Amino acid sequence: MRITSSYIYQKNLSDYQSKMYAYSKINEQLGSGLKIGQSYDDAGIYSEHIRLDYELSTFDQIIQAGESAVSFTKNSDNAVKQIKDALVSFKNKLIQSANEIHSDTSLNALANDLEKLKEHIVNLTNTSINGQYLFSGTSINTKPFDYNGNYYGNDENMKVLLGSNVYTPYNVSGSELIKATDNDYKKIVTTNVRLVDKRYDITKPEQVHYITSDNKIQDLVGKNYLKKESKDELNVNDHFLINDGAKFPDTYFYVNGTKGNGESFKAKFQMKATESVGSLLDKIGELYGNTKENTLVKVELTKTGNIEITDLKNPNSTLNFSMFAATNKADSIEEIYPDKAAQTDAEIEDIKNKAEGGAENTPMVNLKPAIKKNYADVSSLADLRAAQIKDNVDILEFTNNGNIDTSFNTDGIDYARSLFNKKDNILSSNIRQYDANNNLATDSTRLSESALSALKYHDDGNADTNSVLKIDITSRSKTRYNLEFDITKGEVRASFTKNGQAQNITLPIVNSRYDEALHKDESTKTDNIDITYKQLSDVIALFASDNVPTKSYELQDKYPNQVNSPKILSDDDNKEYQQLLQNAKNTLKVGLNNEGKLQIIDKASTNTPIDIAIYDKNAMSENEFDFGTDADGNKISTGVKKGNIFNFNTNSSLIVDENHVDIIKDLQTMIDAVRNGNYRADNNNPDYLKNPGIQAALTRIDHLFDHVNKVHTKIGATQTSIEANNERATAMHLNIEIVKSSVSDADPALAVIGIQEIMQTLQSTMYVTSQIQKLSLLSYM
Repeated sequence: MRITSSYIYQKNLSDYQSKMYAYSKINEQLGSGLKIGQSYDDAGIYSEHIRLDYELSTFDQIIQAGESAVSFTKNSDNAVKQIKDALVSFKNKLIQSANEIHSDTSLNALANDLEKLKEHIVNLTNTSINGQYLFSGTSINTKPFDYNGNYYGNDENMKVLLGSNVYTPYNVSGSELIKATDNDYKKIVTTNVRLVDKRYDITKPEQVHYITSDNKIQDLVGKNYLKKESKDELNVNDHFLINDGAKFPDTYFYVNGTKGNGESFKAKFQMKATESVGSLLDKIGELYGNTKENTLVKVELTKTGNIEITDLKNPNSTLNFSMFAATNKADSIEEIYPDKAAQTDAEIEDIKNKAEGGAENTPMVNLKPAIKKNYADVSSLADLRAAQIKDNVDILEFTNNGNIDTSFNTDGIDYARSLFNKKDNILSSNIRQYDANNNLATDSTRLSESALSALKYHDDGNADTNSVLKIDITSRSKTRYNLEFDITKGEVRASFTKNGQAQNITLPIVNSRYDEALHKDESTKTDNIDITYKQLSDVIALFASDNVPTKSYELQDKYPNQVNSPKILSDDDNKEYQQLLQNAKNTLKVGLNNEGKLQIIDKASTNTPIDIAIYDKNAMSENEFDFGTDADGNKISTGVKKGNIFNFNTNSSLIVDENHVDIIKDLQTMIDAVRNGNYRADNNNPDYLKNPGIQAALTRIDHLFDHVNKVHTKIGATQTSIEANNERATAMHLNIEIVKSSVSDADPALAVIGIQEIMQTLQSTMYVTSQIQKLSLLSYM
């Protein structure tokens, strides 16, 4: 019996201790508010607690990052809204200036106002909050724009966390805001020569009549049908009448162009003097692919005599246009009106009256036979400019933007041989380069992807039919280099005079790389299909900076006696070439800029002496002013042929609007138009040659506003999206806290009940234990 009592005692004591431990745990829960204090208390609860803590931390980051991104987008939204407001004010000033009633003083005042608005816009693009620039991409510590519109940020996006490994961009780079592409806009180009009716004395303002589509080709030439030394003069009252017996020579039109799809062409066609200008516009449209069933381009005349062409089909159009016309001149009026002397004054008056009455087929009066002059065929003249200088041919320009050609003339005859535009220490081309997908080309783009006509890749031994670019360079030392960049043969041939000695060298077009196996740099001959703009730029840099090899480079087999071994420069030639190239790059920066235009920056000069022209070797024949050959080397006759394989800098049409925008630079072009009072493109004033004018600016400013409005809408949509995501993240955060509370938090009510249960059990245990302690041997007797 004593054993049994002892067992009961020990059991009660054990229960007591267990309940006291449970009591202690419940007290800990009441004190901490958690179900467990240590991980070993309950591994399941602990694991779930840690997982939910991680989720809460993630949503905390999402909410915090979202709030920061929303603040950033709100500031960006406000800045872009102010840019829109400034553009509205800018347009209102343009509309004011478009009224041709302003004095020079008034126009200058308007231009000054526009300058201030432009300056305000530039300042807005450079907005910074807490030291971070809003429109610099991820380069938030870099001021994005200078006053000229040059961009120094990057195109990368800052991203905000929306969920586990889910990010979205929330900034707008300066490139997207100011320099971008809108594929919903059509390209419109304009000639910069105002066509006037030259039957009148155009030196007198009251006699200036702009050409319409109803005018005739003879109206374009007018008084210029006669040579200057002729004692006679044509006039609108006595000549150019319907069926008045005039023997005006045909006019030949010469066209260089690029279609919207990137196809380059040349064309020559003739028109009779009595054909309409509207027919001329139709012929131009046909060159760009127009048919009776399908209109690819719209060709029309403005009220001020400019030809405008709109690409209706290609959103990323490469449309370009250049044209001039040539017409033989007569020595005397008798050559044009051979029978005029046989007509009486009464007969002439009768013809005039019938013409004024609108008779289309007025019968000819009886005329005495006369000798008709046999004009030289303009289409076969070898040198149009020489004929023009001798006053044998009238040259009518339609496009002439003042580019100086390689013979240092400025006219619309030369299309592609013009020198790059030079400003201070920067030389720039005026034609954007595109790849095969109509994206702006970069230095790494292959020339084969950007050619406007088919390149020739296989040499048949006749260099004249190769795909060759001529590069004429005046270097920093004023040395003249004549280069042939032969894509077909994969080599550069250079001729120049140095120290009084004529020199000729040939360099293979190579690509430099490091050979990991041989542990050395090598220059390997590049396949002609893989030649890039960078390699073209490297060649330009070498010669423009006078870092010219002293001899021709020969290629050798990388692996002697091995079939199809790669061709490389020798170690000595490669070492010299790499050093010369590095020296050149220390002096010049050559390459395509962010507009796809070839640019040369002279780092060592503020006013560079360098000049450069790049053009298709077949752009002109050996006679430098001949209209030339097509891309295959065939002489151009009347008809349409392949055009140049590349165009870098041309005397061509001006851009009224296109899908690419460059807002700050576009605004400056508009300001220049207002300051100079340039209503429309006009070649009569040097300030107007490259400027499409105020009227074109009104078209362009609407595009700029629409572009900024799209960016503004995008920012608003991004802000709304992030705010919505933040609301969702906040709700999810609350839900997880509730789940976490149910998993980890102690329930005070249950804890109190548990304590009460433990206390009752303890009291019962203590009572039983006290009763056992009272037992003695007498209790069992």
